[in-house]
Amino acid sequence: MARIAIPNEVDCPHCQARNPKALDRCQACGRSLAFYIGPAENFPRRLDLRSIMVVIALVAACLVVTREVPPLGIFLMIISVPALLRTFVWTARMKGYGRPMLWPERLGAFTASLGIVWLIVLGASAAFALACTAGTIGGAAILAITTGRPGNGPDPSYLGIPLGGIAAGFVIYALGKVLWPVKD
Repeated sequence: MARIAIPNEVDCPHCQARNPKALDRCQACGRSLAFYIGPAENFPRRLDLRSIMVVIALVAACLVVTREVPPLGIFLMIISVPALLRTFVWTARMKGYGRPMLWPERLGAFTASLGIVWLIVLGASAAFALACTAGTIGGAAILAITTGRPGNGPDPSYLGIPLGGIAAGFVIYALGKVLWPVKD
C-alpha cells in the first residue's frame, strides 16, 4: 500500500511564501491562506418527497376515474398533466428567485393552471366544432355544385375534420401565448 505524504507547509496563494499549514494567515503578507476556487457546481433540481406524493395522488385519482368512466379519466389526464407541469415550472422559478412557494401558493398555482388549461381546451373544442361544421357544409356545397347531385361522391367531412384540426391548433397556439406566456 502506497503512502502519500501530507505536506507540513503550504504556499500562500497571493505571495507564494511558505507557511506552516496550521496558520490561517500568511506570515509574509498577512492575507488569508484559503483561496476561492469558484462557485459551487449547480446540481440539477430534484423533486422533493411532497411533490412526488402529489404526483402519485394525482395519477391514482386519474387511474381510478379512468377505470370507472374512461372518457372522463382521459379528459382529466389531458387537463391535469399540463397544469401540474406548469405548477412545477412556476415553483422552480420562484425558488430560483429566492422565494420558495408555500403549499397554499402551490395549490393556487395548480388551480390557476387548471383554469388556463380548461380555457384552452374549451376554446380549441369550440374552434374545432365550428370549423369542422363549416368545412363539412362547405364541402357538401362544393360537391353538390361540382357533381350536380347532392349526396353523391366522397364524404364532405373529409374537408371539415382537417379544417377543424387546423382551427383547434391555431386556437391552442393563440390562447397558449396569451394565457400561458413564456418568461425568461
